[in-house]
Amino acid sequence: MAHDVLSSMGNEAEATRMKKVVVFANTAWNLKNFRAGLIGQLVAEGYKVVLVAGKKGETDEPFILDMPCAYIRLSTRGRNPFTELFSFCQLAMLMIKERPDYCLTFTIKPNLYTGLIGRIIPFTHIMNITGLGQGFAKDGLFKKILIGLFRLAISKRSFLFFQNQQDKGIFLGSGLGAEEFCGLLPGSGVNLQKFAYHERVVPVGEPTVFLFCGRLLRSKGVDRVVRAVKTLYSEGFDVRLNIVGIFETGFDAIKKDEIEDWADGQLITFEGEQTDVRPSIRRADCVVLPTAYPEGSPRILIESAAIGRPAIASRTKGCKDIIIDEFTGLLCIVRDDEDLLRQMRRIVDMGPEKRRTLGVAGRKYMESHYDETIIIDSYLHQMKGLSSELRNM
Repeated sequence: MAHDVLSSMGNEAEATRMKKVVVFANTAWNLKNFRAGLIGQLVAEGYKVVLVAGKKGETDEPFILDMPCAYIRLSTRGRNPFTELFSFCQLAMLMIKERPDYCLTFTIKPNLYTGLIGRIIPFTHIMNITGLGQGFAKDGLFKKILIGLFRLAISKRSFLFFQNQQDKGIFLGSGLGAEEFCGLLPGSGVNLQKFAYHERVVPVGEPTVFLFCGRLLRSKGVDRVVRAVKTLYSEGFDVRLNIVGIFETGFDAIKKDEIEDWADGQLITFEGEQTDVRPSIRRADCVVLPTAYPEGSPRILIESAAIGRPAIASRTKGCKDIIIDEFTGLLCIVRDDEDLLRQMRRIVDMGPEKRRTLGVAGRKYMESHYDETIIIDSYLHQMKGLSSELRNM
């Protein structure tokens, strides 16, 4: 009986203790722009939230969303084993210090490294597989290494959220995770109040404005969009292109001098990195993302649809889950410059009213399928459910 009383007291103390949640993404920008709603709701629910992000440089903000943010050195695309080991050790020391009850992670390296540390320190780990990237795109040694590492990182305390059915199928088909501990999310969702519908009024004689917004990589297709806009202009179409994005490193990164060559301030304008992309989307008639590889759920396609702008994107997984071809936007053939040009020409030819019809349909689709509250509720449900299951293991 005494044992039962002590056990009951222990359970009550555990129930009343403030649970600690580590939220870890590859950049602070990701936390601030993509996870703010989730983080805010976790705080409102009584969790103690610890923010962790990859270090970018001297401009790193000590506070994100009015909370302190811890930084570790994390190369988002690097493969140097010594650099990666250093990042892993930094993260491990942080986790030992914090001793979280839950870890919510996003993108491949945060998912992978946190999962491996979870083999040493017990916590409930919810991975968000935001996309498999180029590491899973081709068969080979690197893909085999990734699969092997994920097999170690996924434990009985892990739950995996995927942003499309294809990525989920690849993981399960590779023996990574179990069906009952996997779920689907509509991307990161979108705050429908923040990204409110905005009708673009186009005066007669105004050019058709395209927008590319994303990482400045050839694999994202920014160079293809530039070539298409130049071709349209040479054919006599009154078009403009605005480019929003951040410079990256790596074999397919667009160099700064290339952007400077393209951006003449008239036909093509480079707007740089934007902390708030809404004004750029509102100024555009159509968003273009001709990515060359499978995506998770590209945020720019979700946000532009919420604001009421049609988009052209590659007919690849992730993109085709967001865009309903011919209804909310247009899909183009992957790595096909002629088809991209054809779809962009159609956007110009269809005129403002047809573009508005596509944009309104896109907004309604976001309201019914991509509302941020769907994602937040899914996280809270899984956290409570997993906590209960693990106590009974």
